[in-house]
Amino acid sequence: MNFIAIDFETANSSRSSILVATIQGTNLSIIGGIIGTYGIIQFIEGWVLEPLVVGHQVKINPFFTIIALVLGELLWGISGILLAIPLTAMLKTVCDHIESLKPYGFLIGEIEIKRKELTIIKKVKNLVRTQSNKF
Repeated sequence: MNFIAIDFETANSSRSSILVATIQGTNLSIIGGIIGTYGIIQFIEGWVLEPLVVGHQVKINPFFTIIALVLGELLWGISGILLAIPLTAMLKTVCDHIESLKPYGFLIGEIEIKRKELTIIKKVKNLVRTQSNKF
């Protein structure tokens, strides 16, 4: 999905910005700045913000991803392809949180596993709590 987003959104907006800058007669350093700015923004969005927002909560099986893309294309064409993965992720999240639908969530992808807290972190939290209670 990220590849599709780069191709349609960022590439088209950067092409139009570069085209306008070229028509206005700007030099190559400004055009390089435009390309660099779009590249940095795309990098931050794809490698920093998206993992922070989505996290590790939605892991969709690659086979089910292909099935979702094919069904999305059959139902709605190009817009179906663009919406297939987000709709599948929403369906998986719903299935993971409703007990009777958990088997379907497992078929769509991995089940969310709660990580155990490290004992050292527990000790530090307890130490901070006891210290704060003294004051």
